[in-house]
Amino acid sequence: IIEASRAEIEESADGKISVSAIMRRVGMRQSNFYHYFQSLDEVILELLLDLEADVKDAVEPWLQGRQSSINPREDTIEHLTAMLSAGRMHRKVLSAAMRATNASESVYTHWKSRILDFYFDQAKAFIEKQVNEARSHVSDPASAANARVLMNFGAWMDDLWRDDPADTTDLGRTVGAIWNDVIYGQSE
Repeated sequence: IIEASRAEIEESADGKISVSAIMRRVGMRQSNFYHYFQSLDEVILELLLDLEADVKDAVEPWLQGRQSSINPREDTIEHLTAMLSAGRMHRKVLSAAMRATNASESVYTHWKSRILDFYFDQAKAFIEKQVNEARSHVSDPASAANARVLMNFGAWMDDLWRDDPADTTDLGRTVGAIWNDVIYGQSE
């Protein structure tokens, strides 16, 4: 049912799904859906787990200080580009989830606590570490983290609704440069 839901989202023009379309794809009666799930929200939540895992794989090493280069500015750009690429890879699922967050408190709560709040906390800890190691002079790491995470979210949302989305490498460089300027100061 999950794979049929993913396929239904990917193949539909607008990323919308319905229980009847999913179960038709699986070859089962619609009533069987409710033996496995209480609602479409549960399917969306399950599909969000893949996006969540791919985003964590992209940015967690960076946010936890496991840098892939000796240049923290390059690491920022590299990992944020990877995060934006993960969002692009799950574009239709993300679009379906965004529609669901407007209609479902459970999907919104999951999105906020498991994705947004998690990254607010991770980014805040990362910025605090940069301040403690005298690499940054950010006076309010929590506000800086919240603004950067919401900026990333805005970049994802903008990408979702564009017919011709920006190149993720270019977007990653732009978003990364903003993170870097806030955390480390203007580059020379």
